[in-house]
Amino acid sequence: MNNFIDLHIHSTASDGTKSAQNILNQALEKKLKYISLTDHESTEGYKELLLIKEKWQEDLMIIPGVELHTYYQGKEIHLLGYFINTIDDSFEHELKKLRKARTEVSYYTVEKINKSGINLNWQMIENKFNTDVAITKGHIIKTIRENDLQLTQEDFYNFFNTKGTDYIPFRLNPLENAIEFIRENGGIPVLAHPALIGDDYLVEQIIAKYRIGIEVFYHYFGDKAKEWIENYKTIAKRYNILMTGGSDYHGSITQVELGDTFVPQDIIDNLIKVKYK
Repeated sequence: MNNFIDLHIHSTASDGTKSAQNILNQALEKKLKYISLTDHESTEGYKELLLIKEKWQEDLMIIPGVELHTYYQGKEIHLLGYFINTIDDSFEHELKKLRKARTEVSYYTVEKINKSGINLNWQMIENKFNTDVAITKGHIIKTIRENDLQLTQEDFYNFFNTKGTDYIPFRLNPLENAIEFIRENGGIPVLAHPALIGDDYLVEQIIAKYRIGIEVFYHYFGDKAKEWIENYKTIAKRYNILMTGGSDYHGSITQVELGDTFVPQDIIDNLIKVKYK
């Protein structure tokens, strides 16, 4: 079954390994019709593509998006935003502040790793990445692997898993604030990859309380992928809320390819309808 939609994509404007232009070229080659760049705390990739709009506007709809790192009741929650107004200066200024704050968390994570005896330092990160992006654990892990640094499975868990003993949480963007932030901009907030939250009671509490959309179609790994998609489809229908979907493409970081996740046509139709109703 052909897929023409991918509404969850990361470029080098956050923790992806492919540039916005590379993603555009892939999308055109694969004959995708609707995509959204949803970089972490950034719309810079989308704005880059706006400069070459003549290359894609007849064949492709690119929805300006974003993904925000938030928390709710002590849990890390990711929130997608669609149809973001990228010429809203106050919104862009706040995104820049959030990027800086997330980078600071990564800086202290690198310091912790270094103090544990592993030869990783911040200069190695700065030499590799544009530090105007939100530096995340993805950037740190990529640097570790490229420098062949030896971390055990226990090390990875302790530093990068939210339940790890040395994990540093990001606590500067509560979910309620993030939802309001997107709505005030004119965007549509959507709960990202709900199965990764690991608590369906919390998922239902969030969507019932805040009436936000939910990412139903997602490239989950493992045997439960189809089961999870069906589960969140049922939940979305029960609460009569918007459904979205996408691959969460990050380039070479994972085995997921652009457009890998099938997203039905009515998903994009409903998203557009919600925006312009």
